[in-house]
Amino acid sequence: MDMNVTTYTSEEVQWQANELMCTDLQAVFAIAEYDGFYEDLTEILWKNNIGDYNRYIAQTTNTLIKNEEVKHCIAKSEKDAMFYFDTILGVDDILTIREDNEEIF
Repeated sequence: MDMNVTTYTSEEVQWQANELMCTDLQAVFAIAEYDGFYEDLTEILWKNNIGDYNRYIAQTTNTLIKNEEVKHCIAKSEKDAMFYFDTILGVDDILTIREDNEEIF
């Protein structure tokens, strides 16, 4: 059989539902069928100065010592960015999160 089972954490589904203002089931479909939709949407809003979005980067031990790629996200606050990095992306050893609004066009 060609069957693939994927699981999502309840935190991820509820976060996505809250951000998209939809039901949990709709959030699951959004995550599965349109992976990265919310991230793309917030980046477009940020680049066009729509809403209160800022770009945040997470500095970790690995980004400083091992030159690992820095993770970034678009969020409304540092608290929202921390939740996204920690709970949604599962970034380990976060030393600091800082605002980084340099344009990346």
